[in-house]
Amino acid sequence: MAEFDPGPTEQFAKLFAQVPDPPVESAFWFDWGPIFYRGRLDGSARVLIVASDPGPTERVTLVWKAPD
Repeated sequence: MAEFDPGPTEQFAKLFAQVPDPPVESAFWFDWGPIFYRGRLDGSARVLIVASDPGPTERVTLVWKAPD
C-alpha cells in the first residue's frame, strides 16, 4: 500500500490559507475549502487529476444506488 505524504510544508500551508472564499458562497459547496495537496511519498503516482470532491447529494445518490 502506498504511504501518503503528511501534507504541505508550513510555507505552502500559509499560502493556501490566503485563498479567498468564493464570491457567492451559496452557489458553491465549500464546507471543506479548496483541496490543493495530495501525493505519495514513494513517487509511484504519475497522474494529476483536477476535480472537485463530491458534495452530499452525490454521496447519497451513490450510496442509495449501490448494488447489494
